[in-house]
Amino acid sequence: MLVDQGLRLNSVGCSGLRRFEDAVAFGVAPLTALLGANNSGKSTLLKLPMFALASVLEESLFALEHEGLRFGRDFRDLVHANQAHPALAYGLTLAGETGPLDCAVELQHVTAPDGRTNVVATKIAIGTENWELGDLAGDSSAWRQQPGLLDALETLREACQYQLASAAVLPGTRGYISSVYEVHEQTVRWGNVSDAAHALRRDPDLLAAVGTWLDDNLACPGLSVDSSGFAFRMVSGLVNLHEAGRGVRAAVPLVTLLIGMSMGSFSPSFVLIEEPEAHLHPSAQAPLADLLMQAATPASRIILETHSEALLLRIRRRIAEGQFDPTLFTMHYIQAAQEGVPLHTISVNPDGSTDYWPAGVFEYDVVDAEAIAARRLHSAGFRD
Repeated sequence: MLVDQGLRLNSVGCSGLRRFEDAVAFGVAPLTALLGANNSGKSTLLKLPMFALASVLEESLFALEHEGLRFGRDFRDLVHANQAHPALAYGLTLAGETGPLDCAVELQHVTAPDGRTNVVATKIAIGTENWELGDLAGDSSAWRQQPGLLDALETLREACQYQLASAAVLPGTRGYISSVYEVHEQTVRWGNVSDAAHALRRDPDLLAAVGTWLDDNLACPGLSVDSSGFAFRMVSGLVNLHEAGRGVRAAVPLVTLLIGMSMGSFSPSFVLIEEPEAHLHPSAQAPLADLLMQAATPASRIILETHSEALLLRIRRRIAEGQFDPTLFTMHYIQAAQEGVPLHTISVNPDGSTDYWPAGVFEYDVVDAEAIAARRLHSAGFRD
């Protein structure tokens, strides 16, 4: 069956997953930012698209990892409050020219008569069809005989496999720049510095563009690839990039991917980025936001989790200046567990303002500055 190659991730959701006891879902724009306090669940939601897509491919409809990206130690580790006999659900929607393709799966941890525990699918919905498996859930041969289920799963799995095959995932730890790399012509999968190194070696135009950005924003001049036979190294001037600081090491794979996307060299189905601002001074975080916007097109799906005020302010500024389409961008704020509604969607208006802003977010520098000013006035003899 031919997969609609225009399918794009449109939304993803879950319930019973880690801190999200109740159902939560968020829409995916060409550029989507997840923000919230530490331990609010941003990383869980960032990985959710990969978890849902990878789980669909498994016979049990449940995955603990995909190509080195781990979602948890076991099923109990993933479910809310680590319950003994828990249930969790996930769902996603892919949208394309032929219409939407959506699914929802409910999983249960059950104990078989022989004492073994298994993860089984108890409910499956694909498109307009629903299968309530009930007592058949633990009998794989029985539930797979449900009318229409296998055909629907085949169609869904082909679409999910296509999405996963060209996805790009950049975790917060992106590896170290090696002093030397062995030449290979394998497909670049995007997850660490090594992927960027091989992409830069193969594309002189990309190398020049990335080098210019690093020079302008990270004081890393003269990026080049020193190749010799079956090995090569990346250098800045006369210095091996292996000796560069953490900021450069973290930036190289992300900057290479984003510039490559804007040049048309790479077209990932979706991109997941954990803390793009990692180890970067705020003066470099804002230019990184410009790269994100250049890479964001109606066909792209870039999802990032961030704590960077500089990055988000630059996006809002470009929207206000008319240089970036606000319909291509959305933010989702994840509340702390005790604050009720787990997620608020924030839209940016054409003037750069927002339709909602959570109290206390990015206000601490203002509060501290006001406290300093008040203390100075007090010391000068002014009183309330």
